[in-house]
Amino acid sequence: MPDVTGKNTESRTVDMHNIGMDELNALIKETGDGRLLVLPYDSFKFENGSFVGVESKYFIAQIKNSRDFAKSIGDTKSEKQWSDFLDVLHEYDGYQLSPKINVKA
Repeated sequence: MPDVTGKNTESRTVDMHNIGMDELNALIKETGDGRLLVLPYDSFKFENGSFVGVESKYFIAQIKNSRDFAKSIGDTKSEKQWSDFLDVLHEYDGYQLSPKINVKA
């Protein structure tokens, strides 16, 4: 049985404008919402012989840029997909994540 070594009783508020990987993973685990499974990288860099994703924190701005680009080239299908995904992100903006519980195995 795991040994619970401490608890953080404060919930964390999700800010989809500035979300990091830890918060995104916690949100996906807590909600089980597969719509949030996105490639969370703006770009990739070559490091130690392989490509590594560079973490993006500005999901809403990134998705808006993708939507606007699709619109500018007349790609209405992609524009709608990006708009629908923005709606999903806005659903979780301000979401209260459960407090962290530190568990030692």
